[in-house]
Amino acid sequence: MSSGEYRSRRPKKQQGNQKKGVKPVTRTIALTDSDAKWKIEGVNWSEQLLKVRVESEKKAKKGLNLPDFRELSLNYVFLFSKIMNQSVTRRFGSESHESVWGSLPLINKLTLSAKAASWTKKMLNMATTATPKPNLRDFKKATSKWMVEACDDDDDELLVFGDLLHRSVPRLLSATISETVEDTFVYNTVSDMLNVVFGEDQKLLHEWVNKKLPDTEANITMKPDFVAATKPAKRTVYLFSVEIKPSRRTSDDDICEDRVKLGNQMKTMMQTLESFHIENAQTIGLLIQGYDCTLYLMDNVYKPIYRMIEMYSFSLPKTIEEISVLEHAVECLLSCKAVVERNANEVEKHFTFE
Repeated sequence: MSSGEYRSRRPKKQQGNQKKGVKPVTRTIALTDSDAKWKIEGVNWSEQLLKVRVESEKKAKKGLNLPDFRELSLNYVFLFSKIMNQSVTRRFGSESHESVWGSLPLINKLTLSAKAASWTKKMLNMATTATPKPNLRDFKKATSKWMVEACDDDDDELLVFGDLLHRSVPRLLSATISETVEDTFVYNTVSDMLNVVFGEDQKLLHEWVNKKLPDTEANITMKPDFVAATKPAKRTVYLFSVEIKPSRRTSDDDICEDRVKLGNQMKTMMQTLESFHIENAQTIGLLIQGYDCTLYLMDNVYKPIYRMIEMYSFSLPKTIEEISVLEHAVECLLSCKAVVERNANEVEKHFTFE
């Protein structure tokens, strides 16, 4: 199967709009003695997961409606979530699920300075208890002061948080953002967050793309909504991918389709990293469904198993009264950004010593 290919999860009778050139999977990779095998307490989970894929292939050939973990498995991508019903391990029961989840890699969680919580508390007090009621200018003066404070402290992470507070104030005060028009939602709610965290880092490139990722077949469409990349020499290497749905009030099929799409994009990026022989290479994906966000990490430590692991979930504030959730959101994003930067540095080394 091609690196970017995936099947529609819809039953056969609804597949009239299936993309041309996407063909059913007809082969299964068997493990050999040279393959790394993922074993936990004597159980060969590499083989167990490949069996899940065989089951999924049989269901797909019958035209059955596949949950996202099965559809992803067709492309050797295996979804792991702490919530068993959302994880490929739900197939094996709670005890096995806990055993597998406990063995998965984690990303060290970054913690912002205590000033971040202090600033959000002050902003909340200004919005809810201050008399006379402050206007936009008052909020902007406060957030500008905090950004200078972060600069004086030489705290880059705190500066990112302060910048996002500064940019979020107008939207949060009006709280009139549409959740039905994707472009409007992205521009007003998501773009500042991604641009500040990833786009203002001089080590990384970023694009609002909706274009085909490189290294995928011409007849397969992989169009992330946002990507971050590095570009040593003349080659662009994508490391972070985002899929966005403007509202939670959408069908389960649409949400699962975006998760499958994101997983296959992450695999495409992983295969590019693997071509540089980077040790412990990882890619990051972000799924945004309305104001709810989930970050995923992918690795390929055990061939041919691509593990798509749910790392963090966070929410975006809808109103000024919800501003406190922004601290956790920024911590999650910056924690995963560290993985993106690490892999960018490894790619750069490859070109340095080539």
